[in-house]
Amino acid sequence: MNRPGTTNLLNILAACLHKRVEDVAHDYKNSGFKGLKEDVADSVVEFLRIPQEEFSRLRGEQVYLVQVADEGSRRAKELSNETMRHVRDRLGLC
Repeated sequence: MNRPGTTNLLNILAACLHKRVEDVAHDYKNSGFKGLKEDVADSVVEFLRIPQEEFSRLRGEQVYLVQVADEGSRRAKELSNETMRHVRDRLGLC
């Protein structure tokens, strides 16, 4: 197909519906561009609904987010300390 805009919409719709692009293209072969755009918009909104709900829920859990950040920081320090021990050992600085 030599219509990049339509191809892009078909790819997006196929990804949102977990279908093959060829199957989605077949479903829309006799449809207008407007209907395809509307279906893509609806599908993207629905595809992102659950992650958006989860994101909103997590944003409200400040204590949990601080715990996750603290644990990530602690783990990053452990890993960087271990890496620096290896570097110093290799350079003969220990």
